[in-house]
Amino acid sequence: MSTQNNLHYHSLSIPEVLIETDSNLQGLSQTQVYQKQNQFGLNQLTKKKTTPWFVRFLNQFNNPLVIILLVVIALSFALGKIMDASVILAVVLVNAAIGFWQELKGEASMNSLKSLIVPTAKVFRDNNILQIDSKELVIGDILILEEGDKIPADCRLYEVKNFSTAESSLTGESYTIPKNLQLLDSKADLGDRKNMAWSGTFVAGGSAKAIIVNTGDCTIVGNIAKAILSESNPSDFTKKIGILGQQIAVIALAFAVVNFAVAAWLGGKLEDNILFAIGSLVSGIPEGLPAILTLVLAIGANQMAVKNAIVRKLDSTETIGSINIIATDKTGTLTQNTMTVNEVVTNSETLKVSGEGWSFDGNFRYLNSGYIVQQNEIFDNPVRTKILEIATMCNKATVEHLDNGEVKVIGDPTEAGLFVLAKKADLTKVSLSTKYSIIDDFPFNSNLKMRGTVVGLNDSSKEFFVVGAAEQVLANCVSEFFISNTVEILTTSQRLYWESKIEQMSQGGVRILALAYKKFDKLEVQVEDFNNLNFVGLVALFDPIRLEVPQAIQDCQNAGIRVIMMTGDHKATALTIAKTAGIIDQDVTEVYSEQDLLDKTESELSKITETCNVFARCTPERKLQILKLLQAQGKIVAMTGDGVNDGPALKQANVGIAMGKDGTDIARESSEIILADDNFATIVKAIKQGRVMFGNIQKACNLSLCRTLAGMTTLLGATLIVSDLPFSSTQLLWLNLITETIIGIGIAFEKGEGHELGTKHYNTSILNPKITLFVILNAVVMTIITLVTYWFLHVYYPTFASTGAFLVLYFSQFWNLLNFRSLHFSAFKKGLFSNKVINIGLGVSIVLQIMAIYSPLSNFLKFNSLPIELFVILFLISILVFVSGEVYKHFFGGKLKV
Repeated sequence: MSTQNNLHYHSLSIPEVLIETDSNLQGLSQTQVYQKQNQFGLNQLTKKKTTPWFVRFLNQFNNPLVIILLVVIALSFALGKIMDASVILAVVLVNAAIGFWQELKGEASMNSLKSLIVPTAKVFRDNNILQIDSKELVIGDILILEEGDKIPADCRLYEVKNFSTAESSLTGESYTIPKNLQLLDSKADLGDRKNMAWSGTFVAGGSAKAIIVNTGDCTIVGNIAKAILSESNPSDFTKKIGILGQQIAVIALAFAVVNFAVAAWLGGKLEDNILFAIGSLVSGIPEGLPAILTLVLAIGANQMAVKNAIVRKLDSTETIGSINIIATDKTGTLTQNTMTVNEVVTNSETLKVSGEGWSFDGNFRYLNSGYIVQQNEIFDNPVRTKILEIATMCNKATVEHLDNGEVKVIGDPTEAGLFVLAKKADLTKVSLSTKYSIIDDFPFNSNLKMRGTVVGLNDSSKEFFVVGAAEQVLANCVSEFFISNTVEILTTSQRLYWESKIEQMSQGGVRILALAYKKFDKLEVQVEDFNNLNFVGLVALFDPIRLEVPQAIQDCQNAGIRVIMMTGDHKATALTIAKTAGIIDQDVTEVYSEQDLLDKTESELSKITETCNVFARCTPERKLQILKLLQAQGKIVAMTGDGVNDGPALKQANVGIAMGKDGTDIARESSEIILADDNFATIVKAIKQGRVMFGNIQKACNLSLCRTLAGMTTLLGATLIVSDLPFSSTQLLWLNLITETIIGIGIAFEKGEGHELGTKHYNTSILNPKITLFVILNAVVMTIITLVTYWFLHVYYPTFASTGAFLVLYFSQFWNLLNFRSLHFSAFKKGLFSNKVINIGLGVSIVLQIMAIYSPLSNFLKFNSLPIELFVILFLISILVFVSGEVYKHFFGGKLKV
């Protein structure tokens, strides 16, 4: 064969498949293996091409603010201002290095998640069984599959023994899929190709032999991986910061042009006028802002990681705070992902079973009297005993409690629930081995909705144990087992009783299983043997809601975030879980299943998504469609997922959230955030932290803008008043260093103000009219007191004019930082010294400024030493900006809330 991806192997006979794959049932020779590896490559997914490190470093300069600074550097060098140019260049390089380092760090975290192909596989080669690295597999290899194996490539089955696979990660089907060798129509859907096994899925039961037909990128999972590993669109946050950079760049350039024009109008020399414009540009460009924003995001990512939300993309720490819809699945996210038996019902009793999750601790208690069945009484009732024995033997799952406290569940979760039920009665296959031996096992069949096990008894007789969907098992029963240890005909009235009981129990959002048995005389079980059964009783399994979920849902609703549940469960269960979690009110009945939506138009579906919060039997394709409709309505959507088939929807979401414990690698690769604990409440914690981070970004940007406006208007005002430039470019860079960079970093460590999840209409604009007025007010006050100081000193103490004006502008930013720590609370309510990082930054900044004036550093920066009393006076004058901010917040603080 010359190509892969023949999608019709399910419609070919085994001889045809062998011809197509150039193989034989004795296995390939090593020569054939080498030839095929050279032709098709290794059985591994192609990793996304990484951008060379030097290109990434150069990308750090692809920013309008940085481009302006590069022009400033070039002009400064051209005019002989080597020192000024060198200092600006150093600042630009440092900021680029910080961004570059953070990007590399993020990629290292992502690479640690890549394990898309299982490590080993068992194959026939040259008629020998070998265990090899799965990446060495090729088309035509004869694969041996056993229970618990992860399937390493797409393959066509040619021999099966009670073989079934778990394909939920690929197809979304929650039940295990029994496989057979029947030829199928070439147009059969993926989920209906029962004679195929798919890469990345698991063997749930039985054994099989198969011919590998596709490897690596050409497998079904490989095709999905290629689609989701393509380039992503810029995030909302990246767009916001890009717009902000353009706005600041336009403002800075406009002021530079105005300053140049004013200087020329006043008759200055061309070189002086250019230097004046350069000074204005340097004042208007917040060189330290990119580093601060990166730090804010990095700190937010670290704090989310502490709360079990692992951030793969820094931008998402802000975006998660901006979402207004969470589309979540149910199992494992809202629930504990444990199928726990809480009730056992027979014709003689109803027992409540205590204990949650996979814990073996629990007891059996009579529903009516509350009496706890003692351990030595458990097997006094023959019907109860039979139920526990069937639960033990008709079961392929195991639950292990490891020494490190973790629980390892092997097999179907529903069967694991029955395993735990039996363990609570101290029953296991080993303890029953003196009474029963397993002769044959028939795994769960999604068409039959039952599974069965043939067991041999000590007297050489045989029995057939059956577990399955309650309605289906009951329909196949003709008799009933009673406490008298006898079997009697299942009467019409008794059948109606059990049907009513099943319906009643189902209303509680639980899964109802029926257990049955019959005498058997064959060694192997077939589909037609699931009839003429003796009904024994019912068990109710539930997947409990996580205790913290209802409060988390309430927090979302308080924050104006709508929660939509999209689950594979049926309507009744979906509604019950949604009401228990608080997603919908108790009187709400609106729920749509996949079947309900099949004939709906795009317009009708869009209207449904505006009001419906519960979707049942939801396929991955439907999830993606609903997500796109919500985004078309202008919503910012976070979406959870764990399967391979969830990858496209996770990638489409504004914030994709994958499960870290039970999720697939492709789901994680498609996401921005990974939940280490698979818990919905962790999403809410991440949203709160995201809003805190956005608030800090907003504060940092507006603080920077305030300083920028004050610096540029001061330069313009000084030129108009005294026809002189008060500060050099180097001094302006120094101002940015000791205020925006050193002091401003403290903003990144600001804690939340307590209202993050209490705001239904959350404003996601970095610059908005409410805050802009506050920014302008503070900038005006800073400009006025700086200009008045400069004019006064220029007239009476010209030696101190430049240094004195600089100090007022510096100290104003010092006090302005306290203004911007909260945009609506008083700084005193916030606590003047509650942020230790800001306190340290202020201390370091003051020490550096004192050194700049009273040490040899003053020669480089061209500062003059001031009398101590003047230094103190200037410090006190600058407090006016703090006072004006407090007065404004006292009267208008409520209007600043975002």
